[in-house]
Amino acid sequence: MASNDLRGSVKRPGNVLVVKKGHEGRTIEWCETPDIIQTHRADVCEECGSSLVLVPASSVQKRQVHDIPPLRIVVTEHHAETVVCPHCGRIHEGSFPEEVPAHLQYGYNIRALMVYFCIYQLLPYERSAEIFTDLFGCSPVKATLMQSVSACAANLDSFEEEVKHLLQGAPVLHAGVGGNPADRVSRRTCQTI
Repeated sequence: MASNDLRGSVKRPGNVLVVKKGHEGRTIEWCETPDIIQTHRADVCEECGSSLVLVPASSVQKRQVHDIPPLRIVVTEHHAETVVCPHCGRIHEGSFPEEVPAHLQYGYNIRALMVYFCIYQLLPYERSAEIFTDLFGCSPVKATLMQSVSACAANLDSFEEEVKHLLQGAPVLHAGVGGNPADRVSRRTCQTI
């Protein structure tokens, strides 16, 4: 197969990057508000050895690197303190937030990522667990992944019911009736969802 037969391929003759005709070009965009600015300058004149530390820059060239920070799990430890009133002796116990029901648990963000891998990316539970091990150094068990998916589904129950209710009241429901004009007998014809 000739190299020009490969659809969407990128050729690199020498050091020149060539993209096939019709390729939709994309690039990262310049960020006007970078998160980090690192300044690089000469501290000493190479000619005479004079200090350049306090000399203002005559010009600045800029380059940007778009990257993600190292992936790591952030552990938040919650303390519920018990205090005793110094006047009457009554004991008061602090209460943990609702989202911290157990001694150890995964937080909302990591559980959302579990759901994303398992449901949106359609990864098997075992493969999703491997990704967490590779990226974050934690190994959620299959039951944890399944529980995260179930909890997400349960949280969407009322939303799903509301959508169904709104769809049932819609005068026209476009749900893939078909491309053939003969299939469109009436504007109220729709598939059952």
